[in-house]
Amino acid sequence: MDSSKKIKCGVVGVGHLGQHHARIYQKLPISDFVGVYDLNQERAKKIAKKI
Repeated sequence: MDSSKKIKCGVVGVGHLGQHHARIYQKLPISDFVGVYDLNQERAKKIAKKI
């Protein structure tokens, strides 16, 4: 898919469910996954490294 037609997305809150949303968005061919944010910076870094 042409990258100009992809939807840019990110996940705010990467707790129990948010981590799964991030993983799925990262794999979707229609999304341009740009990153994660969480109040717990260590958690955000951990999830960002996993995906």
